[in-house]
Amino acid sequence: MHEGRHDLSPWLDYFLGVMVATYKELEFRVGALSTTRGAKGQLVVDCVRRLPDTFKVADVVDACPASRADDQQSVADLQREGELDCSGEQSCGLEEGGDGDDEHR
Repeated sequence: MHEGRHDLSPWLDYFLGVMVATYKELEFRVGALSTTRGAKGQLVVDCVRRLPDTFKVADVVDACPASRADDQQSVADLQREGELDCSGEQSCGLEEGGDGDDEHR
């Protein structure tokens, strides 16, 4: 005869442990995804880094095979991140390149 006494605590401990580990892994993977650029964005960033210290946004458009919208979005992202300084008539320069844009007029 079955008395109906079951101890679910070992199974519940195992199940909750698996769920916690799974969510930690998901959080790690989602965090890794949100910090990387897309392929097109990375292509534009690579193009910008190959340009001279001072350049125009049109130079980025000419140098990169990505669309104009991708180019402009990536340049705006670099500005927002502080890696790129764009001032004046669409003249840009990498922050680590130093000053000297005033003589370029």
